[in-house]
Amino acid sequence: MDVKAALVRLLPAFRGEGRLLALLALSGGRAPLEKLLEEGDLKEEAALEVLGDLEARGVVVLEEGEVRLAPEGREKPRRKRREPSPTERLAAEHPHVKGLLLRAGREAPKVAQPLGAKAPLALVRACEAALAYEPSRRASTLVVWLPEVEAWVRAVGEEAVAEALAEAAKAAKSPFPYARKLLLSRFGSLKAEEAGEGSGEVYF
Repeated sequence: MDVKAALVRLLPAFRGEGRLLALLALSGGRAPLEKLLEEGDLKEEAALEVLGDLEARGVVVLEEGEVRLAPEGREKPRRKRREPSPTERLAAEHPHVKGLLLRAGREAPKVAQPLGAKAPLALVRACEAALAYEPSRRASTLVVWLPEVEAWVRAVGEEAVAEALAEAAKAAKSPFPYARKLLLSRFGSLKAEEAGEGSGEVYF
């Protein structure tokens, strides 16, 4: 029996970290984050924490929604837990959108982490707006709209964007297009150099 066949046979016996690593091995050493979350045996938040620990130890590499095994010999010794990222801090403070914040931080770090640091209220409101969508679409919808949310913050400021997203989440089945409509009606433009008076603060 070859190694892959043995892994397939033993997969039901693996739990937690071991199962995630076995799934990666069966996928040729790399797999979409979404697939690992679906096929693993941990809840989403716990799986993301395990993957974060594996990444910190140099066992795996996470990049733009994909997880891959690091080259052999790169595992780092366990060390003190790293400082939490902006999205991880927000996730601890806002448990009702914890999963979405962690997913955004992993799948769209170049947008989500700066937003979490400089405009945290806008990011939290964006996650709350994503709750209006079907559960299977929430994370993907959030990730798709985050660059636009970031652009809105640049143009009109965090407070205005957070307010529009909160209003849209209560009034519309598809909050993000509705929030854009609200902001356009209030500011006339969502280009930073053309918008009306926003917060005046440079966020990024």
